[in-house]
Amino acid sequence: MLIDKETDSLIICDRGNRRVLRWSLSGNATTVKILLRKIFSFGIALDDQRYLYISDSAKHEVLRYKIGKLKVNVVAGGNGEGSAPNQLNWPTYLFVDREQSVYVSDFRNHRVMKWKKDAKEGIVAAGGQGKGIAMRQLSNPRELFVDRLGTIFVAVDGSHRVMHWPEEATQGTVIVGTSRRGRKANQLACPWAFSFDQHGNIYVLDHNNYRVQRFSLSDGSSSFSTKENWIYPGNDMGKATIQTTYAKCRAECFKDERCKTFSWNQETRSCSLKSTIGSGGEYDPNAQSGYREEDDSELVMKGNWIYPGNDLGEATNQSTHAACRIQCFKEEQCKAFSWNRKTRICSLKSSIDSAGEYDPNADSGQRGGKRE
Repeated sequence: MLIDKETDSLIICDRGNRRVLRWSLSGNATTVKILLRKIFSFGIALDDQRYLYISDSAKHEVLRYKIGKLKVNVVAGGNGEGSAPNQLNWPTYLFVDREQSVYVSDFRNHRVMKWKKDAKEGIVAAGGQGKGIAMRQLSNPRELFVDRLGTIFVAVDGSHRVMHWPEEATQGTVIVGTSRRGRKANQLACPWAFSFDQHGNIYVLDHNNYRVQRFSLSDGSSSFSTKENWIYPGNDMGKATIQTTYAKCRAECFKDERCKTFSWNQETRSCSLKSTIGSGGEYDPNAQSGYREEDDSELVMKGNWIYPGNDLGEATNQSTHAACRIQCFKEEQCKAFSWNRKTRICSLKSSIDSAGEYDPNADSGQRGGKRE
């Protein structure tokens, strides 16, 4: 169900009756209109252009429908049940971003798929490593939300938790629940849906416990990007402390405004807070690190785009576009950057002479640019 503020109505997936309804709330009388029939839907979303997106779990597809029009288009799946990039297997909940990319909880494939506008196939945005409780796995995902930085929040029915997946991460972080079903205050039993409030709380529909639970996210989990198997050496703020979990180390950094990044060792439980990132860091199989999103929020990303010329020194090799972005942020003279996904080459730019050009292998960013 969603609220359509423009028409003061509710749009409801009436799954048992295989239809989508609009209930008007204006005036004293309630009017009901059937928008779509013969559809078995769990998920529904409305974009800024008033296109309605509906999952049809039984047909393994996602439809886009312009309210008031007759035409209905398939925008994800529609190629039968399966696990290929152009297929879905029992799609449930949806999220649509500003670029009209559709994120789909691909329930029986244990993954979240991202279908860009007009794409013929999707890409795995989270999970896709089979059913399980490992941090790289999802087990029957349901409700999902994607923030402006591309971070996915997803309720995982089969592993009884809500997870947080930063963009391009190879595994997620548990923010609510554990991997075991239960009725304790920190446990869930098949969470189906969730919602946030403005105070940093998350409300979870704890389906099989017949309750709604509220959890505080004031440990700053939404303020940090996570980098797995990575350490940022040096720039320590005092002595390292022992923290039993990565989340607790992150909370320590969040509480200190001077802390810009941190590294946590899974074996020793050592938590090191950092005053700055310094270098781009290095691989460490036992470490997890994080950095504040606010550090580089002024650098606006543009996918599949390159800014030619005006290189600021020699290009370097950076493992991800996020690492390249950090290099630009640290250099005051850097006004933009371009990163190649194939070669991993990161080029910092002293200025931008032109608007740039399309490049399917590149990601770019600029300071103070207009968000696309």
